[in-house]
Amino acid sequence: LRTHALSYLVSDAKKAKGFVLDDVSNVPEKCLHACIISKQVMPFIMSNPAVGFLPIKVDSGGYKLLTNLEIQDLGRNVQLIIDKEMSYTDSAMPPYESIDAFFEKVNVYNKLTKQGSWAGSWFVLYGAGGQDVAAAVIDLNTLDFKRIIFDQTVYWMQTDTFEEALFYAGLFNSDSLNNAIKEFQPEGEFGKRHIHLLPPAVVPKYDSDNPQHQAVVSYASVLLEEIKDAIGNDGEFRKLVNPAEGTLQARRRKYRIAIKRMDAYEDYAKACAMAMGL
Repeated sequence: LRTHALSYLVSDAKKAKGFVLDDVSNVPEKCLHACIISKQVMPFIMSNPAVGFLPIKVDSGGYKLLTNLEIQDLGRNVQLIIDKEMSYTDSAMPPYESIDAFFEKVNVYNKLTKQGSWAGSWFVLYGAGGQDVAAAVIDLNTLDFKRIIFDQTVYWMQTDTFEEALFYAGLFNSDSLNNAIKEFQPEGEFGKRHIHLLPPAVVPKYDSDNPQHQAVVSYASVLLEEIKDAIGNDGEFRKLVNPAEGTLQARRRKYRIAIKRMDAYEDYAKACAMAMGL
């Protein structure tokens, strides 16, 4: 179903841009997943994931396609949705020959089969592209759907605790980290790009007994609360978190300017620099 709030999901689409599901009622919850893409991720926080339909299950450590018998057992509505997905075609996209071909297409670089078997609930997420890292912290237990799917443009790491997640997100979002990875990023038309696996490679491993690490957690926590307060009370700032309210590049630029003006930012930035040994 198309609404303004979901327009960002197809705004950059090259294929299947006209695909619409007219009726998604009575779909078993096991086929619905919280889908996370980079447009939803901002420094420290993210907007609500989109709900996506995929006939998959967790098996042998990752997501796998349901068998034909398992799909039949889910009822006619599920089969109708699959049939519509399989038969859709436009100038950039021929119909799929089989459901296996469909799954192979969405399983880009086998990233889907590497997901689904989670050891805990805390995640640090960040986008693969852009000039500066934008890393958010999420708790799987707070999502409407516990089955999550990360788009190929999102990197993630799991942590044992909220404090550990906030430590890494705090460093990833810092100028100290972004300055440290600049020399390793290729130059694009609009500046540095391709973050990929650089952030985890240049930050220290979290040590809960390290005072400098605890300082990052403490000051990042204060900054996070200030950000949440701004989202709740400042309509213009709240728009920056909404992926339907402008391009990701423009929203993140304005967002970073805004948080650098917050009371907690200076102490947070100093703590990150010390933890990075700068």
